[in-house]
Amino acid sequence: MPDDLKDDKYWARRRKNNMAAKRSRDARRMKENQIALRAGFLEKEVRNILGKICYFTIILFTIRIFVFFRI
Repeated sequence: MPDDLKDDKYWARRRKNNMAAKRSRDARRMKENQIALRAGFLEKEVRNILGKICYFTIILFTIRIFVFFRI
């Protein structure tokens, strides 16, 4: 847009649009941070659950051995 057509109304619209764009970027950034935190928490939970599965699998096989040999 030529400089001679950039009046106060134009600049007011630009400022309003720039503020809206900043709010949108900030909101997106906040959502991304929340998603990253949640993903980290869930990854830790998965590791914890897999550890428990391993533990109980060992217990199950131990019980099966006891039952099989009737110890």
